[in-house]
Amino acid sequence: MSIRSYFLDEEFKIIYYPNQIDIINYQEIESFEEESIRIRYQEGLLLIKGKELSVQKLLEDEVFICGKIEKIEFR
Repeated sequence: MSIRSYFLDEEFKIIYYPNQIDIINYQEIESFEEESIRIRYQEGLLLIKGKELSVQKLLEDEVFICGKIEKIEFR
């Protein structure tokens, strides 16, 4: 067990708010467009569809997206 995993939670999480979504512990952002965002996580792919999507916060292990979120799919 690494010291990082001891102090930090490495579980993939999504926190949804109206017109906002916070994604924690993702692996990579595969594509980003104003109407569609594809994010890879350990067990698959997360697809966010909507309008006027934008990244408000981007960190190594967290991304916060705002916009008119219409659909969230797990693949």
